[in-house]
Amino acid sequence: MAQNRDDLIFRLEPGPVRRAIGPGLLLLTSLAFGVAVFTLPEAGLLTRAGVVALAVYGGFQAVQLRRAAKGAIELREDGLHCTGTGRHLVSLDEIDRVEAGLSLLKPASGFLIRLRARQPAARQPGMWWIRGNRLAIGGITPKGGGKAMASALSELLRLSRS
Repeated sequence: MAQNRDDLIFRLEPGPVRRAIGPGLLLLTSLAFGVAVFTLPEAGLLTRAGVVALAVYGGFQAVQLRRAAKGAIELREDGLHCTGTGRHLVSLDEIDRVEAGLSLLKPASGFLIRLRARQPAARQPGMWWIRGNRLAIGGITPKGGGKAMASALSELLRLSRS
């Protein structure tokens, strides 16, 4: 299905530096775990297996984050969309409220959307996650962009409900 660019209100995407640093640091950490496996002097087999598992998992997450960072989150007249996966994240009528203040459950540089109903768990590392009745946007996205999108979404919701 072709997406209509005329109804685009706001686009949130990581910049080139964030696209490089996020996956790069994860990959560097994975490599450090990989080196640690061979340099642990008195480590047992179980310890080494655990460190190898951490290295593999970190490498996998670095690849996932790199793929996710190529996409963007778009606010359109009908709701939020993820361009990386082509997924429609949420419609405006499914949103209860937007929380952009201090919260323990929101991602870095992002905001939290409370949904009216529970959704199946899903995520795209560094960009968004859905758990229960929460949709979190952010991670490797710029802080100013996250605040601006939260404000634009709040205003759009206010206008649609009045």
